[in-house]
Amino acid sequence: MAELFALISGAAGVVSLGLTVCQGLVAYYGPFTTFSSETENFLTRVKGLSATLELLQSKLNHLEGQAPLNPYITDELQLVTDRINDCGGALQSLSDALAECQGFNTSGILKKNGWKFAKTLYPFRRGTIIALMAIMTGLQSNLDIALQVLLL
Repeated sequence: MAELFALISGAAGVVSLGLTVCQGLVAYYGPFTTFSSETENFLTRVKGLSATLELLQSKLNHLEGQAPLNPYITDELQLVTDRINDCGGALQSLSDALAECQGFNTSGILKKNGWKFAKTLYPFRRGTIIALMAIMTGLQSNLDIALQVLLL
């Protein structure tokens, strides 16, 4: 039984990291959605992932509050926590990318040089946005599996 709670706690930590990263990405890129359709699409995916993570967090908190857990759901819970934990590396990559992005003073750059110049910098390069969207798509796919199992 302690194993089940350890699984849930570990997955809850990954979900918490994901929510923090999503909040940071929305705060950073949010003001720039009107400048680029790629940025707008990226933020749509970030918000979708955030909604999925919030639902997973709610379900995990509910399971954690149940005592004792039904021993018949052990396999399902293992699958769910595995899928969530599989996202840890990708979420850490997003967290690292966010930390790198936050090193750019975008408001000052925009005021001095305009949007066309800002798009040449790391956080707004088309390739950067596309790479971040690919990570988001993979995360969403993996977490959708976990969510579907929890909702069964």
